[in-house]
Amino acid sequence: MKNSRTTWSVRMRNFVIGAVLTLLATSASANEEFPSARIAGSSTGVSTFSASQYVQDSGRIEKIYLAGESTIAVRLDGGFPNATATGTCPTASYWAGKLTAEKSLIASLMSAKASGQKVTMGISGCDGNGGWFRISDLYLSD
Repeated sequence: MKNSRTTWSVRMRNFVIGAVLTLLATSASANEEFPSARIAGSSTGVSTFSASQYVQDSGRIEKIYLAGESTIAVRLDGGFPNATATGTCPTASYWAGKLTAEKSLIASLMSAKASGQKVTMGISGCDGNGGWFRISDLYLSD
């Protein structure tokens, strides 16, 4: 088992690398490749869709979208075949995220993107008012 200081050091380094990459990516002009959180009609931005079937999809993070202090969405290199097949969020297709994500989730996703680490996401229902699969939990591997 790895030393906890070493693990924390690697995580922190990956977080910093991810933050820099994200800042560089978001400084480019926005285009249709970035997801749109459909928050029209919602004063809080919280999804009104009910929870749905829980599924998991795995892959490497291809793209990250950040907005404000707590909104994040990601695209996996292989997409979300299990979430799509089960219809856990029938209006989502390419992105999974949370409008009000915890800082630990944001840091973990950015770290995984920076390091090329494989992720497994638990998905249940919709977020972004139906524009994204809702991330329920996250497992980082290799």
